[in-house]
Amino acid sequence: MKLLLISVLFLLVGIIMIPFTIYYSNTTVYSNHFHLSLSDLGGSTVSYKGSTGDKVIICGYSTSSIKIIVLNPPLGGIYLGQFNGNFTTSFDATPFKQIVIEGGNYPANVTASIETYNTNFSGIGYTIAGIFLVLGLILLWYSYALSLNKSKIHKSKL
Repeated sequence: MKLLLISVLFLLVGIIMIPFTIYYSNTTVYSNHFHLSLSDLGGSTVSYKGSTGDKVIICGYSTSSIKIIVLNPPLGGIYLGQFNGNFTTSFDATPFKQIVIEGGNYPANVTASIETYNTNFSGIGYTIAGIFLVLGLILLWYSYALSLNKSKIHKSKL
């Protein structure tokens, strides 16, 4: 009976961990709205916050062609693309937490927002939930097997 209760407890913890992980890994850690005026071939650096591995989304509008690069020393930068007009791009946060926005051949006005989501926790949360669910199922199966064995022993004594 104790084993059955422990297995049900493990299953409940695993089931509760799944929505908790979904909720916690989709929370916004950081949000920043900014406006930049870039000269032709000029650039500007924008900082963001969050943990390494978090999902960062940049969306906004540019009046002219711009390049967005995520700084990641000593490896250099991660080129996210060249954008003109409405743009949206995403990447995983790096330890340096700087974004460079470079203008093209013409001056550009950029209005954008950066949002960081706590997706770094999702790998850990789903793994813990999976371990609890698997252990709960194994213990439930073992409890069932023990109860069958006890009932066979009880019947053979009669």
